[in-house]
Amino acid sequence: MSSLTSASRWHPRQCRILVFRLLVLVCVLLLLTPTRGEFDNEEQPEHEFSSVDKLSGKDINVDIPKALTREIDRQTHEMEQRLRALHEKELDLLREEYERQLDYWRRKAKIFQSNQKRSLRETSSQVQRRQDASPDHSHRKLLTLRKVKRRINKVKISIEKLEYSLSQLSDHLISMNETRLDLEQQEADACTPAVTQQNFVLPSDTELVRPASWNPNSGLPIVAPITAYTWKGTFDFDDRYEKPIYQTLDRESDDFWNYLVDELLLSRTTVIMLHGRGCYNATDPDNWRGPGEMCPRVLQKFIDAVYRANASDVIQCGMFDATGAYRHNAGVDRLDFANVTHWDYFWSYNIKIWFETIPREWWYLLDGERPIIASWTIRNELFENQEGNVSLMLAWLRERFQEHFGVEPAFILQSDWFKYDSTLTEADAAGVHGWFKPVHDDMNSVYTLEYHNNDYWGMSVPGFRNGYSLRNCSSTCRHVTRRNGTTFLNAMTKFATAKAKFILLEGWTDMIESAGFYRSDEWLYPTQYINLVRRFSDPTPETLRFQAEGADAFFDTSIENEGRHYANRSLDVRALDDGSGWYVGYTVAGEWLEYQNVQLGCGTYRFTARVATRESSDRKVRMQVWDAETSTIYRNMSSVEIPSSGGLNNYILCHLGETKLYAGTYNLRLLFESTGSLNVDWFFLKRSATCSCEGDWKIK
Repeated sequence: MSSLTSASRWHPRQCRILVFRLLVLVCVLLLLTPTRGEFDNEEQPEHEFSSVDKLSGKDINVDIPKALTREIDRQTHEMEQRLRALHEKELDLLREEYERQLDYWRRKAKIFQSNQKRSLRETSSQVQRRQDASPDHSHRKLLTLRKVKRRINKVKISIEKLEYSLSQLSDHLISMNETRLDLEQQEADACTPAVTQQNFVLPSDTELVRPASWNPNSGLPIVAPITAYTWKGTFDFDDRYEKPIYQTLDRESDDFWNYLVDELLLSRTTVIMLHGRGCYNATDPDNWRGPGEMCPRVLQKFIDAVYRANASDVIQCGMFDATGAYRHNAGVDRLDFANVTHWDYFWSYNIKIWFETIPREWWYLLDGERPIIASWTIRNELFENQEGNVSLMLAWLRERFQEHFGVEPAFILQSDWFKYDSTLTEADAAGVHGWFKPVHDDMNSVYTLEYHNNDYWGMSVPGFRNGYSLRNCSSTCRHVTRRNGTTFLNAMTKFATAKAKFILLEGWTDMIESAGFYRSDEWLYPTQYINLVRRFSDPTPETLRFQAEGADAFFDTSIENEGRHYANRSLDVRALDDGSGWYVGYTVAGEWLEYQNVQLGCGTYRFTARVATRESSDRKVRMQVWDAETSTIYRNMSSVEIPSSGGLNNYILCHLGETKLYAGTYNLRLLFESTGSLNVDWFFLKRSATCSCEGDWKIK
């Protein structure tokens, strides 16, 4: 290879061209346009010349050009303007985007630095070699390199300014994140009408209102959980089952019905589909025996519990016709649809009794017109001679119902009714559900979505395994796990996407088939599935009543339940004297109870508690609203001194304060700030004002 030091290889004109090209390359990479005459008229003293070796050292730093600095400054200003208008989720996304962009530019700057260092080192080396080969041109080459070095110094100054600007932006983002709650409160204040704060209990503060899904224009589905009442004290509820938190699992006790009504009220469900399996005696009102021990006359206990809960104005019910039990009433292996006398087992022994038992004002009317009867299967194992006869029986049932109650029922049939009788028409059923056919570990097998009469009709369970099966029985019992709620959310999200009109849920108290929604420590927290139902039936509830004894979480200084009632956990609970429920007592300063993951809409909320106190004692409580996602206090409301109620069995209502909340998911905590002489029955949430700004119903 020819030596680069050979003078014959480098003509002066070639050197000038090469240096010029190198200078252009450096300028293009730096994205800078040289100012005319910037260096041409400068006098270059001899003593200011630097050795070329310094340019080839490791101290050369080249970073992001000045043009990019201006562009990033502009984008930074735009980001600052946008951040103030965004909600938390959008803020997080923007912050991630900023970090990605910052990382991108840093990586680009690092690569740029490396390339420029390499290029300048190569240039220095070549110039040095050319200087050695052509001493006559060294002065011009050094002048050129000195100009490049000055440009590099200017870029360094620009980079320092850019780094300072980026540091300021980073500090600003941190500051904005720290003040997010204040910004949300200001927005809630701006969107919420001014309301004069009332520091006493208003009549409306503790009145339950109907769930939003009752309004046909709400856009919400009709959520209808099937509710059985088969828990009996004679049954051995062993460790095979996900047991509820309660001590008493016996439908002969009022406790069972108090649990049930409280859970259903907290779920804000649209309509409660109460089971009916028929009674053995069609005429004796005192005979409550029937197939599967679910004669509709037993529902008188449910009615009594609703009145004890002062909830008769918000309860609506429909009938679930568990068709598989009729053959037991008739004493046959399969009920015969061709035998007209068998039709009466549907009517006289079940449907008629159910609707005579449930108060008429509690009947849920589909589309505001017809009471609901949802039916199970008519498959061949249970019935015979379906073809051509099922449609006749339905017509007969409609006539009987019209004659007796003066209105026509709305039948919601399982889809196999149309399979077994081809003479059925679309008009014979107001709706159709597909039930479900569980396949091991397939969460898509425990819900169905049917299209009928221009609407979608859904059906789902939160999980499933064959009745009385052992846990983890896998494919042998068609086990579909709950996946911590994901199985149920998967189905409900599909229904919401399809804008389903009606959603049937199996089954609220179904412990035997691992399909229940009741309170249980087996879930992530006791009311998890109650909350999930409410998310779809009434996502921004106006009123909620939280029974103190049913709290999801609590801090109690005692090791055991000093009241000995309700549940086997350390929260101190005892039954109320009137049998309407329970209270939390034996309270100590620093103890608290909490309901978790309560989804609320934007608005002003008032809190009220039902409490009892002794005459002479200092009693203080405080309501706290915690952010469920970050586990930090969102609103620390003022401490409230509880007045004397005249005794621990004499309950009064006490105002705990009001606050404005942004749409989100919260943990509601009642904190005790004094020791003893205070019993708490429940606390109540009431939205007194809503937000008016567009988009503020966004849920975190």
